[in-house]
Amino acid sequence: MKVTKRMATVALALLVAAGSVFGAGEQGASTGTTGGGASTAAPGTLPRRETLYFNGILWDQVNHWSPYSVSDRTFGITAFNQLARQPIFETLFVYNLLDGKLYPQLGETYTWNGQALTITLNRNVKFWNGNAMTAKDVVNSYQLQKTYATAGTSYWSYIDSVTARDDYTVVIQAKASNFNPKQIEASISGLYITEKASMDQVVARIGNSPTALGQWTNIGGGWTGRSTGNRTL
Repeated sequence: MKVTKRMATVALALLVAAGSVFGAGEQGASTGTTGGGASTAAPGTLPRRETLYFNGILWDQVNHWSPYSVSDRTFGITAFNQLARQPIFETLFVYNLLDGKLYPQLGETYTWNGQALTITLNRNVKFWNGNAMTAKDVVNSYQLQKTYATAGTSYWSYIDSVTARDDYTVVIQAKASNFNPKQIEASISGLYITEKASMDQVVARIGNSPTALGQWTNIGGGWTGRSTGNRTL
């Protein structure tokens, strides 16, 4: 009898799964294209060809977009480590789990010279508003992690300074007393880069409380609304 019930339960689960798959297929079929090839969708739905579905990370509903928040409900993006997710905000380099190497993204190259890591930036990166990303944006993104308590603050246990050599070169000086090159490299694939001009406006709103940036999830509506991340041209 127990075996029969178990088999019935499995069969029911399979039917539910099949219904979900076919139901999704029917929904996708209702999304057509216009004469010019653009996707169309019924009111209140999202055009399938223009929508990215991203899941499998959070245990609860998303409540904001902030790349600096210590919350674990930030669209699944704030891993702040080498597994950083990047559907909206991006890091300088991307860590590949398959080979353990870092690959260029917002940054192009990185080289060690003693205890200093020099990063050359991608000159073709622009923020959501069309402004070019430069070294000052990278430096400020690191400094915010030092000024405020965020999920990325711990990297400063290994960093002495982050400076801009020129518009497209950043130098991260490691702490001589706690030199750990792997932690420095983890930061370049774990910290999100944001625009300094935009973040200056945020800082003006939130003040100097150490926890203000890490805990505020509604910055002028930006973190709970549309993306204000980077894009590479």
